[in-house]
Amino acid sequence: MIESVKKFKEILLFPVLCFMFFMCGTVSAETVPTTIGIDDATTAPADYLHYIQSNDGSTLNQIKTPMQFVDVNGNARAAYCFEKVDLPYNPGSYAPNVYVLNKLEQVTDVGYIYILVNGYPNNSFGKSEKEAYYITQIALYWYQDLASNKSDSTDGVLPAKFKSDMANNYSDPNSLYSHIKTLAHGAKNAKKQSATISLSGGTMTYTSDYKSFNGTVSVSTNGTLGTTTVSDIKNLDASLIKKTISGNKINFNVPVSAIQNNSLTASFKLTASANKNITNAYLYKTSVSPSACEEVVDRTTGNKRCQEFQEMLVPFTATDTQSADITLNITRTKVQIKKVDENGNGVSGAKLKLLYNGSLIESWTSTTGAKTFWDIPEGNLTLVEETAPVGFIKASNKTIKIVRNGTMQTENMVNKKTKIQVLKTDEKGSPIAGAKMKLTDSEGNVHTWTTTTKAYALSGVAIGKCTIEEIEAPSGYVLDTKKQSCEIKNIETVQTFTFKNTKNQVEISKQDATTGKELPGATLVLKTAAGKEIDKWVSSDKPHVITGLAKGMYVLEETIAPEGYIKSTEKVMFQINEKGLVEDKVIMKNQPTKIIVSKKDSKDKKTLLEGAKLQLKNSKGEVIATWTTTKEAYTIEKLVVGETYTLEELVAPTGYDKAKPVTFKVEEKESQEIVMYDSLTVIDVPDTGSFTSTMIYVIGGLLITAGIVGTVLYVNNIKKRRSV
Repeated sequence: MIESVKKFKEILLFPVLCFMFFMCGTVSAETVPTTIGIDDATTAPADYLHYIQSNDGSTLNQIKTPMQFVDVNGNARAAYCFEKVDLPYNPGSYAPNVYVLNKLEQVTDVGYIYILVNGYPNNSFGKSEKEAYYITQIALYWYQDLASNKSDSTDGVLPAKFKSDMANNYSDPNSLYSHIKTLAHGAKNAKKQSATISLSGGTMTYTSDYKSFNGTVSVSTNGTLGTTTVSDIKNLDASLIKKTISGNKINFNVPVSAIQNNSLTASFKLTASANKNITNAYLYKTSVSPSACEEVVDRTTGNKRCQEFQEMLVPFTATDTQSADITLNITRTKVQIKKVDENGNGVSGAKLKLLYNGSLIESWTSTTGAKTFWDIPEGNLTLVEETAPVGFIKASNKTIKIVRNGTMQTENMVNKKTKIQVLKTDEKGSPIAGAKMKLTDSEGNVHTWTTTTKAYALSGVAIGKCTIEEIEAPSGYVLDTKKQSCEIKNIETVQTFTFKNTKNQVEISKQDATTGKELPGATLVLKTAAGKEIDKWVSSDKPHVITGLAKGMYVLEETIAPEGYIKSTEKVMFQINEKGLVEDKVIMKNQPTKIIVSKKDSKDKKTLLEGAKLQLKNSKGEVIATWTTTKEAYTIEKLVVGETYTLEELVAPTGYDKAKPVTFKVEEKESQEIVMYDSLTVIDVPDTGSFTSTMIYVIGGLLITAGIVGTVLYVNNIKKRRSV
């Protein structure tokens, strides 16, 4: 306003007010007219009302019965005097032709607005209409002093004795003073009138079917809700945003299908306005000067001047509009579930299901990629593996906490592969390398490997029954042709399977060719087909055992024959087959040396002589054998090859002379004949001259010999019969 608060000239203490009535209640904003007029037809009689009387007889309470003011629309309204020292608009001697007042300016001091809002006609204070009007007018004067920083103990528009000590200076029969003071001082702390609005809530949450989002914004205002608009839309199809208003609640529904670009988040802004009726005040004054000049003291300058017509304070209803906004954020849930092994690699083939509070969300079979879920319930979900992929251990149920925070969750369910180890050992438990093994699991998958000296580790073998078999035995071992049963269990610990192999055994027998008995003393060598020596030994009375021969062909040779036997020239060959076995028995035989000793007549070289007593000595002079010859040759076996022997005749056959010893060397052949010849004994007969006597001697000798031979034959025949 012009200096906001005008400095009023003080003359006689009489407030002259002109006012008119206006309606209470909700009034829409008014157009402030540039002029207002005085309704002469309704001018009241010029009577004065006395409410507060000073003790010295002066009055503070002269109130002219108001004449009415109307605006250009014919609306009546209250108006208050704003300049206490100037003239009122009273058609008469001062202004007989004043009917129009012109708008000067708007009063912006909130204190005046406060008094207009809380005074008459909005507040009757429990008094009559004129008393309420009086309270309001005097409060406006009082506030002028307060607004000019004049204390209640200082004269101003109102005298100090009224403001500070009214009880001792004035009478108040109608009890108006306390209302005046309260209203005036209340204006000191007044605040600007305005609409207020605040928005709260707006949290967008899933509907129970997780197909849309609902959100409610609560409006708090001191006025009435005005416009509501949606703007700043992000990642949403605006046409699908549904808005409803119920009282102070603004409800929204946004289907999931409205969210664009596969976005996890979307948002929009709600702007709401509120309207409130407020009071604005304007100053009006006529441009007509009074018809006569009456001087008054202008307290602002201290100089005298002519009175002017009053500036009138006229209230009008206006609308204040304020707005507020709130952003509504939509946040979706998204989770990717992946089945992985211990190294984080995707695993296919697992049968999975996802549950929420026991209810099935979805079931599926895993691939090597992730399964993506949109718009699923918040909270704890349960991931269940119904069937593990082949070769993996079934995982325990996993709890997944779904959090709606605008980011995609990644959840992995880890499957551990089954783990087994297969160990191949000998009879003593020592690991064996070189066995070719095959495992067939419950799904028919085949795993093959060759053993080393360490246990062979396998992972990813299907759970269930399985078989393990040996395809090829380690070198020197017998093939295990029996399939071994096994079972892969659904456990994380390593399962161990142990299989044993037995070394192959080859018995090599050195035998006497005539008796089939084991023949000690032969030096034997076993070689590979390529000539590599494998073993060398001297035979004993038991077969020689060799273990751990690799598959292939082998050759058995004799390097030194046993004493009394002919060295075998045979090369005995045998084979260790694919199963690590020898197909036939390995036998090498030796023929004993055979010396055939004949005692023959030296003359015909054919006749075998009986009766000779012979003995055989070795090179050491040791007697090997002694016998008496018969009509058959005498056989001696097992003489040492290469050894020199001597045959001696101890007693010659009758009529024969003893032969000289025969020395011979045993040769390495199947038989060797040794002949010792005896010559007839030559008898020298004395020359007696008589042929007869000679013949008598010869005949006699023959008879004696015949008798001896006959006796021997008879005795032998009797012995044979007894033995039978």
